[in-house]
Amino acid sequence: DGADGADSADGEDGPRGEPGAPGADGADGKDGSDGKPGAAGPAGPKGYTGHTGEAGPAGKDGATGPAGPAGPAGANGNDGADGANGADGQDGPTGYRGHSGAKGAPGKAGAPGAPGADGADGKDGADGKDGAAGPRGPKGEAGPDGA
Repeated sequence: DGADGADSADGEDGPRGEPGAPGADGADGKDGSDGKPGAAGPAGPKGYTGHTGEAGPAGKDGATGPAGPAGPAGANGNDGADGANGADGQDGPTGYRGHSGAKGAPGKAGAPGAPGADGADGKDGADGKDGAAGPRGPKGEAGPDGA
């Protein structure tokens, strides 16, 4: 092939192109600082009094309670009257005669007797013989003079 020829002169500008697509979103901005709390609002008006409600249905009976403790024991009853005596039974058969008992041991000797009473007095003895005459007495005193 031969060498390339020289470039030709630039031609005229072409028609204007279409606008480009929108650019991408920018980065998020920083959060703003917290605002100060607002002042308290005024109190609202008082509400109306509500209507009284209807009575509810009656409740069910509760379960039966446990049994109470046992009561105290009752007092003893009075004794019944004594029964009548039964009739006497029939006599039993006669028993056999028993053996004689063994001979008893000899008795102990008796205590000595009390002393005997005194004997009766003896008879008086015979009178004794008279004694011999005594000595003569003294002479008597003189008698009174005669008249």
